[in-house]
Amino acid sequence: MDPLNLQLRAACLEDDRRQVGGHHQTVGAAMLEERAQLLPLAEQGFDLAEIAFPRVDRLGCVRVRTNLYSAPAPLGKTVEVRLYPSHVEVRDEGRCIAHHERCYERHQQVLDLEHYLDVLERKPGALIGSKPLAAWRQRGLWSQRNFTQS
Repeated sequence: MDPLNLQLRAACLEDDRRQVGGHHQTVGAAMLEERAQLLPLAEQGFDLAEIAFPRVDRLGCVRVRTNLYSAPAPLGKTVEVRLYPSHVEVRDEGRCIAHHERCYERHQQVLDLEHYLDVLERKPGALIGSKPLAAWRQRGLWSQRNFTQS
């Protein structure tokens, strides 16, 4: 990121010296003049999340835009989803119950094996062909060696 930040800074400094056609001052000088008229920055930050209230489906997931994200909550339960640029939080009664890296692809399932442990406890044979296990293997979180040892 450091080389990119240096490149951006250099481009900004170069733009400060630019003069827009028909104006007598540079962009940088006009910015300094305008800055005196701006209001101060807000003292408190604000949450940048997009908030939705989906229901947990029969697969233990919530739909966020076009993707499904696993959520350890009962079928039909309405939960709060906070969609951030880099991640997705699933909340139940104000408590974060799931945290996923955001997926920008369409029609994907983002599954966390830990969200299905209660089901796997009742149906241990279901682990072998489960989508959450396949997702963990694909992400390198569960190797074949781990599977044979458990």
